[in-house]
Amino acid sequence: MSAATEKVLAALSGRGIKIHRSGKGWSAQCPAHEDRNPSLSIATGDDGRCLINCHAGCATKAIVEALGLEMKDLMPERPKPASQAGKKAARQASESVSNDFATAYEAIAALECKLGLCSHRWVYADASGTPVGETIRWDPPGGRKQVRPISRRGERWVIEAIPEPRPLLHLPEIASLPDGAWVYVCEGEKSVDAARSIGVVATTSAGGAEAAGKSDWSPMKNKVVVILPDNDDAGERYAEEVARLARRAEAEEVRIVRLVDRWPDLPEHCDIADVLNLEGGDAEAVNEALNHLAVATPPEQFEDHPSAQRFMPFPVDALPEPVRSYVVEGAKSIGCDTSFLALPILAGLAGAIGNTRRIKLKRDWIEPAVVWVAIIGESGCGKSP
Repeated sequence: MSAATEKVLAALSGRGIKIHRSGKGWSAQCPAHEDRNPSLSIATGDDGRCLINCHAGCATKAIVEALGLEMKDLMPERPKPASQAGKKAARQASESVSNDFATAYEAIAALECKLGLCSHRWVYADASGTPVGETIRWDPPGGRKQVRPISRRGERWVIEAIPEPRPLLHLPEIASLPDGAWVYVCEGEKSVDAARSIGVVATTSAGGAEAAGKSDWSPMKNKVVVILPDNDDAGERYAEEVARLARRAEAEEVRIVRLVDRWPDLPEHCDIADVLNLEGGDAEAVNEALNHLAVATPPEQFEDHPSAQRFMPFPVDALPEPVRSYVVEGAKSIGCDTSFLALPILAGLAGAIGNTRRIKLKRDWIEPAVVWVAIIGESGCGKSP
């Protein structure tokens, strides 16, 4: 543990915040917002500086100020570079995007000479877990955010975007998921952090909303892809592009979930991180509401979907006796499909059950036995009986 990390942990303890060991680092409640779940990660970098990240989206500067510290307290104690060396590093970072560095830290340090200490870092790795690039973000006080990419070239690093096709964020986790797993796709890494903080599997593509096509979406094969676009036109365009790419990757389903349908007060340009703030940081409440919204959102329909015209017979074997025999024999007598009898019977049985039985799916989600059905068919196919 470095001196910088000790200083941060001491500041947390001094404010009565419990600290938990988490892997090679620590987790705690973030002091910059009303945090009911430990969303703050603390770790020590290879260079000795303290790395802190709030998965709910709080800026590093806000966290540091809430602890009564300064940004320089996160840095290790080391001699300041000579003024000429500092000017050279800044000039190299600004004049060239193809500089060669031995490590990712050296590439980031060159950028920090020009832009200051970064606010967030997100590592992109291949399926084996080997880092291939990073997205680094700066959130200067009173200024516009800045984002820069770095990427690996063999054993070296350059200040350039990851070569195409780029891996999705958290690819090793996604690649290990079983068929049918739900994966949420957000627009940007910060939104991914917020989504993951409420307990869902989330990812994004590198390079911003206009670069979705430069990533490899094949890991979405046989997955249920749930897209959470930002609440603006750019978000809609990103959602449509990702839906197309996921469809091409043979996703099992693609759903575009618009947060404003559940949170109508969500301002324009906002995302899942802002939803979490609207709910006061209540991750469990946002998780339940989001899952309910995702389940209620119908899958996207694609004209070239291979199963669009495929006939799926009604599963009469799932019906209990004597309903099953009635459906089978009745369909034979009328000369119609079994679904023409099974569906109305299900609606009638549900009405007979009424409110005597209910299913409690979640804490605040209770469903009665209500089934709405409709029989659709061409004239003369036996609907009327």
